[in-house]
Amino acid sequence: MDWGGNVTQAMLILIAATALLVSFASLLVAVGTARRVIKRGTLPAFPMPVTLPSGVRLPETVMDAFETLPSERQWLLVAATSTCPACKGLAESMNQNRSAFENAPVVIVDGGKAEDAKFEQMLDFPVRTMGDESGELRRSLKVNIVPHSFVMNGDRIEDQSLGDDIASLLTKMRQPTVASS
Repeated sequence: MDWGGNVTQAMLILIAATALLVSFASLLVAVGTARRVIKRGTLPAFPMPVTLPSGVRLPETVMDAFETLPSERQWLLVAATSTCPACKGLAESMNQNRSAFENAPVVIVDGGKAEDAKFEQMLDFPVRTMGDESGELRRSLKVNIVPHSFVMNGDRIEDQSLGDDIASLLTKMRQPTVASS
């Protein structure tokens, strides 16, 4: 009798079964780690990209793009595009929390291309939009990642938020404003 073929076949099955078990165990470890991170509420800290610091005035390039600044003391300046997934998430969250923007006007710096849908079309409340296909306004604001929201106090940056974290943005908007100089 020739047992060589059956032994080889059995060894291959054993190796395949072992590889499958190791893969499954790795998946369980990854899922467990992700659940612990979510449960603790902490995600890896990523450094905030370098932008204009809070407290400074808007750059002249941006000021020149406005016909007039919003007259309200606090307002929101959002750099976004309609093609960015995180921007779409921010738009959905802003729509769900639109009452928070009744007393704080929203101005959008839309970096989308001419053929793209406009970010303002994703919102179901009125906003003011400044097109920025060239990226000049975003460069002046030192915005490298969208969406990037600035809580404004007159012509000064009061605070800012990166991404589609609407809870953080609304908290920053509720904080008392500092007197503008």
